[in-house]
Amino acid sequence: IIEISYAIDAAALAPASSEITSALASRWAGSGVAAVVRGESPRIFVRLSTRISTKEVSSQQVLSGLQEGFTANGFQPEQDVKRAHLILEISVDTREAGEYNGFFTAEMSGTLVIKKADTGQELFRKDLGDIKGVDLNYSKAGRKAYESLRSAFFTDYLPQFKKRYFGDW
Repeated sequence: IIEISYAIDAAALAPASSEITSALASRWAGSGVAAVVRGESPRIFVRLSTRISTKEVSSQQVLSGLQEGFTANGFQPEQDVKRAHLILEISVDTREAGEYNGFFTAEMSGTLVIKKADTGQELFRKDLGDIKGVDLNYSKAGRKAYESLRSAFFTDYLPQFKKRYFGDW
């Protein structure tokens, strides 16, 4: 929760040349104005389905990376879907795409969707067919593809979403 407080002292705002105004303002019990502005950054719940060559793999490393990035980008990661404002659904699979000079390439396919948590309304969708990973074997290349996804999410996809729905936030 973001909280901003400020106070305005009426006596300080009174013109110095007016003795009557200064005297009244200094004796007035409510000689100031105070306000509190409260806001909350959007809470986001993440659903991940991660596979390498159709085999389900742990998504904990990807999830941890996303949660760190959300905090840095003005979002709160949320563990309880009922408390979330937004839901991020990522369903991806990597597959072998080829080998060249001892370097293996894994291609990612899948979707990334951001929805309103209360209504399920889809706000943003991105096909993830252009993400690749390259390493010394297919398994490592698949993990590199997931690292590329996390990077692309925060450098490309999240800024697109924020600009579309929050303006120049």
